[in-house]
Amino acid sequence: MSAVNAAPANNLSSPAQQVQEVVSHLDGAMDTSAQALANPNAPNVRITTCKVTVKDAALTRPHAVFMYQEQALSQRLSQPYRQRFLRIAPSVDNNSVESAVFRPPTAKAWIG
Repeated sequence: MSAVNAAPANNLSSPAQQVQEVVSHLDGAMDTSAQALANPNAPNVRITTCKVTVKDAALTRPHAVFMYQEQALSQRLSQPYRQRFLRIAPSVDNNSVESAVFRPPTAKAWIG
């Protein structure tokens, strides 16, 4: 689990708002096509992240957002080499935003 430093106390952004800001940066598809064009030795990788609903009470927290993320070579999107679930949530003390990572139990079912 890693933490992102929270905004200073004088910032009006609440932990729940900070979670939404982190989620907005992660949501969607990103790739390294520009780097791959500039450097023929660099791989062209695509990372796709989307929000999902989790109903496991043991994993949920107030203001937590769950996301599914997969990473694959752009030429092999149907064969991701990394898949995971992310839980983005305020820390227990509400001083930072935490990201917890979980592996999907049936990874093949989540591809695409």
